[in-house]
Amino acid sequence: MEYVQNLLNQIISNTPKIIAAIFLFIIALVVASIVKAIIVKGGKKLGLNKYTDKIGLKSDKGSLDFIGSLAFFIIFILFVPGILDSLNMRSVSDPIMKMIGSILGYLPNILAAILIIVIAVFLAKLVKNIIETLLKRFNVDKFQSKIGIKETSISFSEVIANFAYALILLFAIVAALKVLNINTISDPALNILNMIMGIIPLIFVAALLIFAGVFLSKIAGDLIHAILNRTGLDYFIVTTMGKRDGKVIDFSCPKLIGDVVRYIIIILFVIGALSVIKLDMLQSIGTNVLAFIPSLLIALLMMAAGLLFGSWLEGLMISKFKISSTLSSIVKYIIYAIAAFMMLGQLGIAKFIVNTSFIMILGALAVAFVISFGLGGKDFAEKMIKKASNKVIPVVSVNPASIPQTQTVVNSASIPQTQTVVNPASISRTQTVYWTDTGKSYHLKKDCSTLSHSTNIKSGPFSKCTKTDPCDICIKQ
Repeated sequence: MEYVQNLLNQIISNTPKIIAAIFLFIIALVVASIVKAIIVKGGKKLGLNKYTDKIGLKSDKGSLDFIGSLAFFIIFILFVPGILDSLNMRSVSDPIMKMIGSILGYLPNILAAILIIVIAVFLAKLVKNIIETLLKRFNVDKFQSKIGIKETSISFSEVIANFAYALILLFAIVAALKVLNINTISDPALNILNMIMGIIPLIFVAALLIFAGVFLSKIAGDLIHAILNRTGLDYFIVTTMGKRDGKVIDFSCPKLIGDVVRYIIIILFVIGALSVIKLDMLQSIGTNVLAFIPSLLIALLMMAAGLLFGSWLEGLMISKFKISSTLSSIVKYIIYAIAAFMMLGQLGIAKFIVNTSFIMILGALAVAFVISFGLGGKDFAEKMIKKASNKVIPVVSVNPASIPQTQTVVNSASIPQTQTVVNPASISRTQTVYWTDTGKSYHLKKDCSTLSHSTNIKSGPFSKCTKTDPCDICIKQ
């Protein structure tokens, strides 16, 4: 009975506290509900839901309802310590009070950081639009096409404006982190920002150097292309290599040389730009590449000279000396191989292997020549030996008077005619002749041996032929 009496006494004595706690709980619910209603209904009337939806605060009932619910929870939490104190539950309410005190004490910093970010975004957009408008006003984008850089989805003006936008936001983020006292992130970010600010002028100078290099390289490349094009270098290569076997040389040597000069100038200016920015490792790589360019150019010239000489010699052997195309091709590819070995030697690529392989190939060719001459040229060697031996036989003097005089009259009509010489002046203007674009002579017969390797043979009356020199073989047939 005494236990029940004590319990009733405790309940009666704590009734005011319980009533106070219930009253505070009801007040907390009412205040939180009012704040939520103000946020949701007021925000909808002001049209704030359009902006809140854009930042990704969408929910089933809308972004404003999510913000209102968050405010409801925060306000209710603020009343919880008072409710617990009314019930003398300080062991629970004290940690909550400390947490709320820390949050409320940190709230101004959070608000200041948010304000800095909002102002920075507004200012960055404004500066971006101003820079982009001014650059387009001064036709910076046209300069992009003039220096040989193709226009893509983004222009120079947009790149510079976006860079300024990102730089302003970076400043704002570092300032917000400083306000929030997050030094573990803000201090390294501030150091990086200081480095960026220190290197921006150097980047600007390096960019100017690269732009100047691209511009000058385009002028120099076009100038060299035009000069070499007037010298007839392409025509010389075409006539030297020819169009045998249906091959057409679809490549412009002056353009290639102009492009090479252009890229060399660009590399020089890029190396200078890297030295301005003080990127030592990249500058060292660029310097090594530049030092390798002379050897590369000499090697390419060697290979080009070998290709030209091999093709020219093949055509000469076929057209002038009437050597078979198989043997002429073998000689051409031997010259190609020699030029390739010389190119590899100039580049310094595996010198020992290249030299050894070259010596082995020459030795194999020499052995093959000796064997082929020994087997196939036996009769020729025998004739040469007999001819040499006849020259050493002593000559016996004979008196011409002692030789019986005999004379045989031969009718010239009985001599078989094996060769007819055609006078070019006797060719009629309507007579059909044959010629090629790359050849120097016209032909009287389509089956002339010099036309056997040509594919684009033109024909027509002699009056329309562009060639004036007759073929030496045709006029003697």
